[in-house]
Amino acid sequence: SWLTGPVNALVRSIKPAVLRIGGIDPASQTALTDRIGPNARGNLSYGRFIVEAAKMNAWASFTIGMDNSPPIDWRLDPEGTAQALMDYLTSVPVPGKANSFYLNQKLSEGLSGNLLLTTPGVIVELGNEPWGGTSNGAPGTVDHQADGFNNYVNYRQWARKIARAIKASPGYDSTKIHIAISGRNPRPSDSYGLTETMFEGTENDKDVIDIIAISGYMGGNFDYGKNLERGPSELTYYKSGWEALFDFSNGLKQTMDIDIQKNGKIRPFFFYESAQTTSDYNGRLGQAISIMDYWNECFRNGLMHTAVFGIPGGGEWANVTQQGFRKPGYFTVKYFNEYAKGDILSSSWASKEKVFGNTRRIGSSTAIEGMAPVGMYAYYQAGVYKLVFLSRDFENDFQVQVNMPGGINNSTKGKQFRLYGSDFSTDNTIIDSTEININDKMIVTVPKFTMVI
Repeated sequence: SWLTGPVNALVRSIKPAVLRIGGIDPASQTALTDRIGPNARGNLSYGRFIVEAAKMNAWASFTIGMDNSPPIDWRLDPEGTAQALMDYLTSVPVPGKANSFYLNQKLSEGLSGNLLLTTPGVIVELGNEPWGGTSNGAPGTVDHQADGFNNYVNYRQWARKIARAIKASPGYDSTKIHIAISGRNPRPSDSYGLTETMFEGTENDKDVIDIIAISGYMGGNFDYGKNLERGPSELTYYKSGWEALFDFSNGLKQTMDIDIQKNGKIRPFFFYESAQTTSDYNGRLGQAISIMDYWNECFRNGLMHTAVFGIPGGGEWANVTQQGFRKPGYFTVKYFNEYAKGDILSSSWASKEKVFGNTRRIGSSTAIEGMAPVGMYAYYQAGVYKLVFLSRDFENDFQVQVNMPGGINNSTKGKQFRLYGSDFSTDNTIIDSTEININDKMIVTVPKFTMVI
């Protein structure tokens, strides 16, 4: 179990912002009663999960079940089950008053207090991936992965019922409970109509849904497999990935535009899963640099959290193997969380250099217009400015001149970290650090296939 031992230590080592119980199977078949009490599935109740995440100062995110064969409590009585969840999370013993069944379940786990008081936040994901291919050509009608929802309207109405019931609970705290509806792709055009349907209907959801949970797979060349020869073909794959980065991050803006048009509101995004490629993730340095760049670009465009595969395990997506080998993706996440995480700042860039994509929508000799040759991001936390640079050209080094905001004087000291390797195909990570002087118009060298903090 990740609750104890070496797995727990690995998770702690990356200083996660959020921990998640999710997935289509078995999460979609999970009833509330499967995740509470001393006999909770996998010995991991929602209560223990929230408490353990809070020890790491991490949010807890979990997916509620939505399958209907056989029907589970979330489908049979969505409002009543939502109220029961809040009873379980927030109720405490009161002298002279009988305990509810759900309070007793929490007490049987050795927990007694309001679980919302010690957690930085809880994300309640209303199902997972209720989308599918078009069916019979009817708009908004699909072959859903979760059975029983004949179309997106039914899913939307079910989700809003649960959200309203949670928010009507006496124990509801808007600073701690955050409700996410399940979307698909950052780009509405790749979401089978789900994005538009989420925001429609007479039952306005602008005050009941807080977060849009979508897939964070960066893609690239989907045919890139484990045994593909390392070298030029892999570079082509990364160039395709940079196009995906540009297209998908712009897709977040398109989704926000729809949200504004339908509801007059912008909601943040949550990547419930994220990796580069689909099934054949190799964990090479080039992938670690590219996906980190993608996450940062999306943070700049409304992303609040991203899920990261997998420590350890996660099958083909593992950043730490079952044998304990730590791949480059482990280190880029660890160093970002420890030394760069904070409030992202507005920034701009100017360059005559170009980034070249490949085959996704443009030819390999065509530049991706509007994309900087280096991913550059600025963060601020507790009086400290943090800068992140990620190579987008695995053939050339770049130098970046940084124009600092006012108030930073030339005597400021800082620390620089570089994460890189012998080539973009390597599974090994080299990390070095040095003390530097921070000043306006400082020059930062960003070598190829390198992350600089």
